[in-house]
Parts: sequence; C-alpha cells; structure tokens
Amino acid sequence: CGAQATGRVFSAGTIDERYSLLQSFSASNRGTPVSLVVNEGELAAAITKAVDAGNANAPATIRDVRISVDGSGLHLSGNAVTPVGTFAATSDVVMGPVNGKLVLRLRNLSAGPLPGAILQQLQAAIEQGMNEFTATFPMVVRQVALRPGCLGIMGSTPS
Repeated sequence: CGAQATGRVFSAGTIDERYSLLQSFSASNRGTPVSLVVNEGELAAAITKAVDAGNANAPATIRDVRISVDGSGLHLSGNAVTPVGTFAATSDVVMGPVNGKLVLRLRNLSAGPLPGAILQQLQAAIEQGMNEFTATFPMVVRQVALRPGCLGIMGSTPS
C-alpha cells in the first residue's frame, strides 16, 4: 500500500502515533499531499481498542475482532456477546472518499440468530463510532487504496 502512497507518507509507528503525527503535520502544513498507510493487524488492534472503549447503549459487546483487507474492503469477524449468549459475527466495511471526507459504511452484518432489531442497533452503534472518527479525520481524502493485507488513504492536508 505504501508504494501507491503519495506525498508525506505516515506508515511507521503505532496507529495512534501515526495519527498524531498526521494531525500535527496537517495543522502546520496546509494543502500538502499526505498518505496514511496501515496493515490489517494494526487495524484489528485499533478496532479492538475502540470496541473495548465501547458504547454503553450498544445491545451487544464485540470481542475477538479479526480483520482481513482486500480490494473489496475490510472483512470483520468476531463474537457478539449479548445477554442471551455469544454469537459469531461477521461484517464488511466499505470505505472511500465522499466530497473530500473519509466515509466508512458497515455492510452485511450478521450474528447468528440475533433478531434484525438487535442487529440494526448494533450496526447503528458501530457506524456511530466510525462516523465520530471520520468527522475529525485530518486530511482531505482523494483516494483509498485497498490491497491484500493493508490499506492506504491518500489526499492532502486541508487548505
């Protein structure tokens, strides 16, 4: 993914370190090409951290998050822990730029026999967390490159 990245590339260190560097760089370098590159192991760790922080209103807790990345998006699996039991859960996340913003959408969420109403609540809670993250994303997104095992987000710092 780094091979396709343009401008200043943020690909070293933890995701938190990389993201902080990108924020600092964006604040002091206007209109500069930048890229953020992450691999699926780093994404799994970041998502696990975000899920563990949790949404108190979510109808289930997600545990044992696993991610794979390929050209069609991010593929998530894990366990949905509910008051009535634990169920294997899977979903896909599609991502891309819309009007310069990074947009993430959850697709094909399933978790065994959980009723549709609970799945909708779970999807809403997950998408709320994703939207909170992307609302403050410190770059104007031009392209998202999805490759087996990694992804790159390319664009520029805000003008």
